Amino acid sequence: MRITLLTSVLLLFFSGCIVDVVDQLTDVHTSASGKGVTSVTFDASLCRQSFSVRGDTTDTLIANLVLSLMAHNQEQADRIASNVRLSWQPGSNTSLLIDFPSSDKELISIDRLNAVIPTAAEVDVNCGNTDASITEMTGDVVASSTGGDITVDTKGRISLESSGGDISGSSGLGGSITMSNAKTDLAIPSNKFETVNITSTNADNSSDVTVHIASGAKIRFQLATTNGKISVKYDNISYETGFLHIGDGDEFDLGSGKVVSIQLADGDITITN
Repeated sequence: MRITLLTSVLLLFFSGCIVDVVDQLTDVHTSASGKGVTSVTFDASLCRQSFSVRGDTTDTLIANLVLSLMAHNQEQADRIASNVRLSWQPGSNTSLLIDFPSSDKELISIDRLNAVIPTAAEVDVNCGNTDASITEMTGDVVASSTGGDITVDTKGRISLESSGGDISGSSGLGGSITMSNAKTDLAIPSNKFETVNITSTNADNSSDVTVHIASGAKIRFQLATTNGKISVKYDNISYETGFLHIGDGDEFDLGSGKVVSIQLADGDITITN
């Protein structure tokens, strides 16, 4: 099954003119069985403040939505809140539906969404400019950001892209990160990881990378930065450069084994146990 976060309207700017405005926060909650769910997709960019999804060993789907409502008075605010519906839509293409009348779209802001899903499910999150936290997972995680920070914690693989938000967290099997105008601080807590591939594409802003790897892995480090320093202190490998300004294609190749490749247009590379 694939789970998709949908909304029946696009949010949101309050453009009307209201006097004596009531600004009310409202929580909307829903849950459903997650049995058989293997893949989950969210559009976190709909959230104005933050998004989080957490894995759980129970086969349960839980979602909690925090909304800001703007109204003429308390009676209108209560009416708007009562018309908001949040529900998991089970089936071969399961979805999380956020629904409310289109007439209320300028009065509602999706502030935060917190979800709980089966821990082994694959997760795909479109972050946009929203900070996103994806934690306690064992399945693979895919996420993209145009400005929001990404925090990830999974025993599976990662495939992350960011063109503005920083990346942090851990991945048991490693994976890939593509970034520009962002920094990465990644932990690999298992020496059974597969590969790590990190690249930056923008030389106008520094994209520093720090990777912490569990000891005991046989690793081939392929490292390059056009502007920055390289520091490797891993098991019996110790290597450090001063500030580098090297041409494209120059690379420091250290050790042998599974590949950890970090190729930066600009920024420092730090690797430790």
